[in-house]
Amino acid sequence: LKKMKKIDCTVGILTYNCGDVLKNALESVSFCSEIIICDGGSTDNTLSVAEEYGCRVIKQKKNIKI
Repeated sequence: LKKMKKIDCTVGILTYNCGDVLKNALESVSFCSEIIICDGGSTDNTLSVAEEYGCRVIKQKKNIKI
């Protein structure tokens, strides 16, 4: 595969138990230099997918309701 040059921009994605579709979303923004995941307390594989793609993850505080 040809590696695409990244552009200098940041994308933020809100997540909650979306590991099954997150890979497609991350692939669609893979040209961005930074991807920030704001996670609402996922209990599936969302965070491991985000880690696999090198995303910066911000976890929602537990005292804040979804």
